[in-house]
Amino acid sequence: MSRFSRRNFNLIIREIEYMESKGENIWVPIGILEYMYDDDKGEIDRYFHVEKDKRSLDLLMNEIVF
Repeated sequence: MSRFSRRNFNLIIREIEYMESKGENIWVPIGILEYMYDDDKGEIDRYFHVEKDKRSLDLLMNEIVF
């Protein structure tokens, strides 16, 4: 079960994408996010391995159980 709402999840993902655009290390926040949302399947990690213009936050949010 997740510890935060869909809205908060969306905001965090957008912030990590902003960090990514600035060339900052995004893998530590991604690891923390995976832990916070009990993402044992690695869906969040896979999301960030896809090119930015091909990502779908809606699909990711459907994969994460809220």
